[in-house]
Amino acid sequence: PRVTPPAVQTPAAGTAVGKTETAAATPAPTPTPQPQQSTAPAVAAAPAQTPAAAHAKVKAAVAVATGSSLPVQVITVLMLLTAGFVYFRFLSGKSSGIASKAGK
Repeated sequence: PRVTPPAVQTPAAGTAVGKTETAAATPAPTPTPQPQQSTAPAVAAAPAQTPAAAHAKVKAAVAVATGSSLPVQVITVLMLLTAGFVYFRFLSGKSSGIASKAGK
């Protein structure tokens, strides 16, 4: 659909440009463009991707998002579990907390 731009109004020949008027002139409302119906034939939707093309896109996205390989992930999880066990078993404080004194 073609949309025509609004017409630009130029000052009349007798009007002095640059002089300010005492009364504020209200600007004329611009007409709202109305959508026009097209006479062109309707375009059919693009055909869906074939399963092979969609599978290739999914495979490429998964390969990028994977990050580390499985052995690296397993080693990382084991290291974190070991660090947590060591901390809570040996490094955590043996001092009695405030909560335990409240019961006495």
